[in-house]
Amino acid sequence: FDAFFKRLLYGEGKETSELVFERKRNGLFWARLEATCFEGGEVCRAMLTDITERRRMEQALQESENRFRMLLQDVPTIAVQGYAIDGTTQYWNIASEKLYGYSAQEAIGQSLLDLIIPPEMRSEVWHAIQKMGETGHPIPASELSLMRKGGSRSLVGFDVHLIGYHPGIDGAV
Repeated sequence: FDAFFKRLLYGEGKETSELVFERKRNGLFWARLEATCFEGGEVCRAMLTDITERRRMEQALQESENRFRMLLQDVPTIAVQGYAIDGTTQYWNIASEKLYGYSAQEAIGQSLLDLIIPPEMRSEVWHAIQKMGETGHPIPASELSLMRKGGSRSLVGFDVHLIGYHPGIDGAV
């Protein structure tokens, strides 16, 4: 709290911070504090907004996502990957490592198209991903011959669903 006001008074005269406060009877609450100083620090306007519910929802969402990831991570027979709407790999479970030959460390951050989509299918898959991003409708399930590390092929059931996706905003697919 003191550091906030020091930055406010000696900085550009405008600061925003999220802080936790203790209530006498109701425990802790989170607040967003926005303040602006005028006239060389002589006048200061501050606004305090209770963001406790938002922080609780963010924490619950994070815990849910962590449980979801842990549940899928060790499933040995179902390859699960997560991709951003631009095709960048965000998630890669153990079964994906076994099926495609790439470790999660090698796969995450790489393009879906470069990792497992054969060159002759890349344009078609890219257009399908773009359409899914525009409409919010998943790509129909199909059986495809996809690439493994080293270029060999593997016949897989390919099913893409949107998870936590909102059109116009990057999201996992």
